[in-house]
Amino acid sequence: DILSTDHTEVTYGLSVADANAIKVLVGLADSPSHTFLTVNRTAIQDMAGNQVNATAGRAVHNYTTNNRYPSLVSFTMDMDAGTMQLTFNETINGSSFHPDLL
Repeated sequence: DILSTDHTEVTYGLSVADANAIKVLVGLADSPSHTFLTVNRTAIQDMAGNQVNATAGRAVHNYTTNNRYPSLVSFTMDMDAGTMQLTFNETINGSSFHPDLL
C-alpha cells in the first residue's frame, strides 16, 4: 500500500507477506550492502504521464535494521500426532529452535 506521497517521494508499505518473503531469503536486505532496488519503466509516471527511467540495482539510501524481536502469536497441539505448531509474528530461523528450552 502507498502510505504517503509528496511531490517527489512515495512511501510504500510492504505487506506482512512481502516482508516475510524477503526475510526468509538469507543475505537479501539484511544489511545496507545487501539492499538494492530495480525499477521497471512502467512502475510509476510523472504528472505529464512520462514513465520513470528504468533503474537496475540502485543501492539503498537509508536502511533500518530489523531490531524487533519475534513474538509467539499462537500455538496448536496435536496429541494424536505428537506435534506442536508455533506461529510467530514474523519470519523466524527454524534452525535456531531449541525445543528443550520450552
